[in-house]
Amino acid sequence: MIYLNLLLISFSFHTVWSITCLLNCTCEMEKVDCSRIQLLTLPPLNNISKEVTELNFSENYLTLINTSGQFPFLIRLDFSKNAINFINPDAFANLTNLEYLNLSRNKLANLSSEVFAQVNMLKVLDLSDNHFKTFPDTLFANKLWLEELILNNNPLKTIDVYWFVSLPRLRVLSISNTNTYTMDDVTFRYNQHLETIDLSNNQFTSVPTSALRMLSNLKTLIFDANPIRIINHQAFEKLSNLETLTLNRMPRLNLIENFAFSDLHKLKRLEITYNPILAYIDNEAFLDIDVNLTRFPIEILLLNNNDLKTLSEYTLPWCKIPKVDLRDNDWNCNCELKWIKECEDNEDFKSVK
Repeated sequence: MIYLNLLLISFSFHTVWSITCLLNCTCEMEKVDCSRIQLLTLPPLNNISKEVTELNFSENYLTLINTSGQFPFLIRLDFSKNAINFINPDAFANLTNLEYLNLSRNKLANLSSEVFAQVNMLKVLDLSDNHFKTFPDTLFANKLWLEELILNNNPLKTIDVYWFVSLPRLRVLSISNTNTYTMDDVTFRYNQHLETIDLSNNQFTSVPTSALRMLSNLKTLIFDANPIRIINHQAFEKLSNLETLTLNRMPRLNLIENFAFSDLHKLKRLEITYNPILAYIDNEAFLDIDVNLTRFPIEILLLNNNDLKTLSEYTLPWCKIPKVDLRDNDWNCNCELKWIKECEDNEDFKSVK
């Protein structure tokens, strides 16, 4: 009898979903997948069960979003890889429990300041690969639970100081490839929980030290492919919890000054690679300016594919670093580099070729 009841329950459950699932979509439990079915417009959403927790409309030909329905339990919503150029200001008004929203790889250039007003539980918002030049000052207002904001590949140029004011729990911020060249000193005043920032592939001509110095909990900074010539004295001031720093593929970088990496007391991974005219790293680049000592628990140091000529044996405790890569530089093989021989017993140490 128990087995029969379970069978009836199972049959009833699957029957409900077969009725409420949209044509050509795939429905499994509380997930509805309508991706890659060549949709030109959104189908009638009132045919979907109100119990749905995930909706996927990615990789179609949608051009606008008028409504996203009334789904009180919806957690994930994906509209990526469409041709969307307009979103009704009330489109997400009834998605009060939404945590993940992906609008990437569309043709959006403008959004109403009210479009996210009701989705206050949002944790991840992806607006990358669109045509945004700016955002309304209050677009991200009161997103107290937002943890990850992805703005990559938009022609923003500047970062507005008001965008991040209401994001106290923001942990990951991606602003790569946005042509950004400057940011205000107080841009991150209210983002003390930020742990990862990607500022790569932009137009910074110097490290935005004053803006970054407020991020005492920052752990990862990706700063590749910016047209910087010099990593200045104390460029990463106050970033005492930074663990990973990447400075790769900088076509104009030629000098790293003394005390450039001062304050990075917890740095574990440093990448400075594929910088074609980087010829000199100051002998005191890694010294702590306060105590005049080198204090780094560094585990991985990549300096390959630059134009380095020499490195002082006193710059770092080279042989104690678990992984070092110095390959493909224009080394002057003289007595100044004899310390490399002393590190040969370290099997992870990759020296000059």
